[in-house]
Amino acid sequence: MRYLTIFLLAFLMPFAAQADNIYEIKNVSVVQPGTDAGKVREKAMMEAEKKAFEELQKRLIAGGYVKVKMPLTADQITSAVDAVDVVSEKIGTKDYRATFDVTFSSIEVSRIFSIGTIAPTKDVEKYMVVPVIISKNTPEIWKNDWWKNWDAIKNDAIVLPLGDLQDIKSFRDEDLQNDKLDGALRMQQRYGANNIVIIQAEYIAQKKVLEVQLEKLKGKNRMVISYEYPADNGISQKELLDAAAADLSDRLVNDKLTDENYTPGGAAAQKKPAQPQPYSPDAPGVGYIGDKQPAQQFPGAPRPVPAQPGNSGEATHTDVFVTAPDLIAWNRIRNKLVTTPGVSDLQIKSFTAGRAYVSIGHNGDITSIKSALSDEGLVLTGDGQNWEIKENK
Repeated sequence: MRYLTIFLLAFLMPFAAQADNIYEIKNVSVVQPGTDAGKVREKAMMEAEKKAFEELQKRLIAGGYVKVKMPLTADQITSAVDAVDVVSEKIGTKDYRATFDVTFSSIEVSRIFSIGTIAPTKDVEKYMVVPVIISKNTPEIWKNDWWKNWDAIKNDAIVLPLGDLQDIKSFRDEDLQNDKLDGALRMQQRYGANNIVIIQAEYIAQKKVLEVQLEKLKGKNRMVISYEYPADNGISQKELLDAAAADLSDRLVNDKLTDENYTPGGAAAQKKPAQPQPYSPDAPGVGYIGDKQPAQQFPGAPRPVPAQPGNSGEATHTDVFVTAPDLIAWNRIRNKLVTTPGVSDLQIKSFTAGRAYVSIGHNGDITSIKSALSDEGLVLTGDGQNWEIKENK
């Protein structure tokens, strides 16, 4: 049996469901010039409190709690602060750089603005995904083809950085190698995400395996998980990257980074991987392609397009869903499709949580290749608008 390997490498704190507290302003970045560490840190904290209070007022106005901003002195702002946590800091020869989380007192904020206490609201998860390719043991953040796979499946919950000059300066390859994430925190704030997800992929040609490490950071929580995607039966590296991106995006938005039957086996410092878990009907994404849910339940799956007749001598292309029990079965079906007489082209459009979505080039009407597919052990069904292919059991 083929295994989708999921290793838990580090687990610092559990990712419990959190609420969006309007009084908590996270990842406030400050740069304070100076060489006296004690003085510049104190000034930086005051500047962070000021910036956090400005953000708090923006939230209050956006929420309709107040109508206009209220000017406060530095002492008044400090008196309204309940806590300041240092997320990260760097003391240089010329300046002090730090990122803070600032929490305001609900009682003081209510008194200052003459409003009631605001209850926490549900925290809508938004993931800033940074796809990284490992080439010759070196990470490549901004110049790699895996961005295209993720760009094709991004949605309201998954945002990709623009990769412009500001991003490139914020987060460099060497920062990732040295585990310096200040720049990633600044990018997270820029794109309005509450999670940072750094996903490093490396294709191991000798093993014919795509190894992926996903690192998820939310506040002070940090989780690192490794996945393996096998490339048997002629599946290409590009197709493997497509499958991994679709699988991991599905796992993120459905909060199933680990399979339901997987139990973390250690504390933060433990590096021993848990036993690999097999494909199962409960696993999301391409971990299990054979889910029998209706197509409309797979987020991001395009609506099937009816076949369009081509010019004389040209192949007709039809969009088809392919159902398989696992990734190995998908590879087997793919090989049968590309060798079926009458099939001239196969383009993989996307993988969803249970099916592959492909475009098949063929001569004549789609039903004309039904017999040829049957000879290959494949069953074609459809109603003229929606088509499906699966193995004949």
